[in-house]
Amino acid sequence: MPSYRLSRNPMYAGEAVVLARLGTLLRPCRRLGGLVIVCAAGTPIVRWEERRHLERFGDEYQTYLAASPRWVGRTGT
Repeated sequence: MPSYRLSRNPMYAGEAVVLARLGTLLRPCRRLGGLVIVCAAGTPIVRWEERRHLERFGDEYQTYLAASPRWVGRTGT
């Protein structure tokens, strides 16, 4: 079960990690190309999702945004 308090998008981040790992089996240019595509496609989707959640959940979601990072978990919290 992904932990949404460590990252707001653990499934997108996990997908990028899987592609990076698979890329070690392929040529480096393919690995870089796959990661660029995932990041370029994922970022606008994530921003759109966040806007939708803000409209629907308001201040409660704003508090969640402040408490959890978009991609990578914070240390020392």
